[in-house]
Amino acid sequence: MSIIHFELTFPKSKNLNNSKENKERMENYKVYRTLIFDKKLEDFSEEFKKQIDGFETQLSKIPYVGKPLGVRWFREKKLGKYRMYYLIYEDLMAVYIITLSTKKNQQKIINTIRHFLDNYRKEIEKLAT
Repeated sequence: MSIIHFELTFPKSKNLNNSKENKERMENYKVYRTLIFDKKLEDFSEEFKKQIDGFETQLSKIPYVGKPLGVRWFREKKLGKYRMYYLIYEDLMAVYIITLSTKKNQQKIINTIRHFLDNYRKEIEKLAT
């Protein structure tokens, strides 16, 4: 039996401190909510609302947190027994929080959001410009 020896080499990472790519990453996204989301949120505790506020702050800096739902720009974030669904619009530097649901309604909500993607796009364009 012979032993094969190999060595992995990795290119040095680029210094992004002054690059255009880094500056684009440093810009904050604006986070918007649908009226449906705000209406649902009224029934939750102040503690849960604080969790949502903290997550929105995180989204403004790093929008690609949460679990992707088939595409990079459609995601969900699990908060306790609830899931929050949101869309990311890179060209508008915007995140649009659509709704909340439980695991039981998860697939129905995902399908509904996919069905209304064009409507959400029109709404966010009005809000973000």
